[in-house]
Amino acid sequence: MTALIAAEQQAQASLFDEVKTAQEGLGTRSMWTGVLSLQIPALGLTSEYHLRFGKAKGNAEKVTVDHVSRVTGRPCISKEVARLYRYREGSPEVMDVTTAKDGALGVEPKGIHQDLKPITYDEAKAKVRYDAPDGPWLISAKSEKRFFDAEGVRQGKWEEVPESEVADFQDGGEVSPFEATKRLEVGPEDYVPLARVTEYAVTGVYMFGADPKAKEQSGKVRYLARVLMEKQVALVVGFVFRKGYNFYTSLVTGYEEPKSGKLWLLLMTTEGLRTLDPSWALEDTRPEEAVMAAPTARKPKVVLAK
Repeated sequence: MTALIAAEQQAQASLFDEVKTAQEGLGTRSMWTGVLSLQIPALGLTSEYHLRFGKAKGNAEKVTVDHVSRVTGRPCISKEVARLYRYREGSPEVMDVTTAKDGALGVEPKGIHQDLKPITYDEAKAKVRYDAPDGPWLISAKSEKRFFDAEGVRQGKWEEVPESEVADFQDGGEVSPFEATKRLEVGPEDYVPLARVTEYAVTGVYMFGADPKAKEQSGKVRYLARVLMEKQVALVVGFVFRKGYNFYTSLVTGYEEPKSGKLWLLLMTTEGLRTLDPSWALEDTRPEEAVMAAPTARKPKVVLAK
């Protein structure tokens, strides 16, 4: 009898170990459970499916950079903090051909911020206006990355460190951030069939348009979108939104809305190739021949600071 109880306990322990191992191997957390109800007789789909889903992530590695004060040598932390500015609105007067910044006749749009200058909260005498001898000025606020002494922050003292005095370090060496992308370079092999776009972890979709300041022809941009659609391909490019260390593998392709026939040239930013949890796979049928991985943008080397 004792031997039988011991065997049952051992079997239960083995079962619990198997369950624990299976749970540990399941790296993707279920975020939703519900029912998918299909009523499409034309396709032979008239069933209900009790489902759950979990998020698939990209394979892009998170960038880590250490900030250090050049003056004190102490670590710094960066925070997005709101800063106030005073400004005047641009006037809707027609600019002269010889004085226009882009070298062409144009209108300075109303709402453009002129003479932008940071001010302190004490200097802002009102929430919407900043009165001064050369004013009045309008007030705007935007979030900016600012640096603070790390030890001071832990002590509740927000001692700001000027950005010009902050150095970035990565893997023990001082580095400089990437500049914001101004030119998208596409090489002879930097494209992928549209059928493989689902292999990328898309994070955002943006619309291209012809730049009137550069006198670009909209028909030329429309032709590019049309060619990409006819060829059923997407261009693979690297993109940096603003000066920093975040580099995005991005896709450029055309899209035509079936209902309206309107055509767009789209930029889709990604987190690289998406990674799917194999424990969620419904079937494992391996192809006879290995398929090459979808291409990603060639990330430039981090520039060593001079």
